[in-house]
Amino acid sequence: LWDWERDLLDRHFSGGRIIVTGAGGGREVLALADLGCDSAGYECNAALRQFANKLLADHGHQARVHAAPRNGWPPGVDRADGILVGWGSY
Repeated sequence: LWDWERDLLDRHFSGGRIIVTGAGGGREVLALADLGCDSAGYECNAALRQFANKLLADHGHQARVHAAPRNGWPPGVDRADGILVGWGSY
């Protein structure tokens, strides 16, 4: 994570399930997984999801970037303790 992202994470998230929308290539999901967070990413682009999940696997983490509709909340996700809005979601 960038320094400012880590600072905000430390100040505003006390743990729990963190969802990353517009997860793209998985940078934020990887950083959260490395910190031991229960995180999952959602991305509409299949090629980016594949890249993100390979990146996570290459770093010893299970796949956690899932399909999501382009302009909507991921189906089946009804609970999160925090949401990080990926750059692509803006």
